[in-house]
Amino acid sequence: MPINMQLTIIRHGESSNNQLVDKTADHDDFLAHRSPDPDLTERGKRQAELIARHLAASGHPEAGGSLTRMHLNEASNYGVTRLYTSAVRRAMQTARPIADALGMPARVWVDIHEHGGMFHGNYRTGPITSYPGMTRTEIATEYPDYELPDDVTAAGWWRGGYEDMAACEVRAVKVAEILKGWAQEQPGEHIAMVTHGTFLDRLLKALLGIPFDSPFFFVQYNTGITRVDFMDKDFRIVRYMNRVQHLPAAEVTR
Repeated sequence: MPINMQLTIIRHGESSNNQLVDKTADHDDFLAHRSPDPDLTERGKRQAELIARHLAASGHPEAGGSLTRMHLNEASNYGVTRLYTSAVRRAMQTARPIADALGMPARVWVDIHEHGGMFHGNYRTGPITSYPGMTRTEIATEYPDYELPDDVTAAGWWRGGYEDMAACEVRAVKVAEILKGWAQEQPGEHIAMVTHGTFLDRLLKALLGIPFDSPFFFVQYNTGITRVDFMDKDFRIVRYMNRVQHLPAAEVTR
């Protein structure tokens, strides 16, 4: 069965909020101290560099094997044709070395941001303050080669306060439908996206027709790689999930 489109989903590198989760047992304490838009840690930056080298290297895990004939192209690297990132700082920082290594611009896709959106405060007890995220000028200054959509404005890109899980799931369905449309309308692409842990779980469930209230969660480590192939007749294959072979054991974080 031919592959119409490949999708490589990458979680961002370790952020300061990820570090805080590991140090803070109490969720309310975490919410009080988290950043609405954290930077990558030094380890997160190393993870981003390592996955960038891996995606661009000549040692694609399946190149030359029995699956080569099933690839959209027979490049020995991953053969990515388009790279997307959320507008969240940690995702854009992760995408930076990937874009450089692949020799292509990263395209900002607002709808692949993390569940919750950009906010200060405790969503369980309030109050909540909405944070706008980086403005168009700020992103263009820091990432001059990134392609920005119209919904990244002079006022930022987020104005939604705290996004509840139901709204995140609606957004995951929207993104899944766009991806399915691309597979039919623009066959031959290999899309890579840098996104976030909880949204990644919801997106996979939307792509695979799994109910959102199913009693399990797709976990992906920082810079883990998941690949979904879009086949003919609206059929999809999960080729692999949460690969971290590009990371030394000491650099694997959740």
